[in-house]
Amino acid sequence: MTIGNYFSQTGGIGPVGPTITTQGVNTIYVYAETTAVPACEYEISFTVDIQPELVAPVLDPVTSCQNYDLQPLTAPFNYYTGPGGTGTMYTGLDVNKLLLRSTNTLYLWRIRIVYLRKHF
Repeated sequence: MTIGNYFSQTGGIGPVGPTITTQGVNTIYVYAETTAVPACEYEISFTVDIQPELVAPVLDPVTSCQNYDLQPLTAPFNYYTGPGGTGTMYTGLDVNKLLLRSTNTLYLWRIRIVYLRKHF
């Protein structure tokens, strides 16, 4: 940032480093003050919601000569045909419709939605 800095409190109090680690909703203030006389101040704020790290369930490999129903996953995890959330996505309900007739690899991946709310 070229003008101003990040703070945890209004009025330029409590500098915030480049990384926010406190879980939950954090209000971040951007505060700038000129060096001219008279000094002018400007401040805006926004919120950042830091959620706990998501850990994917560990599933054992399965070998079956019959149809096999994969276990439904809890949100925000889904099955994908490619690594890193690539390929076709199957939700916990859709995956049971997937007929696996040969060797297939499915990957677990999560979707994380980030909301930033700016305050004036």
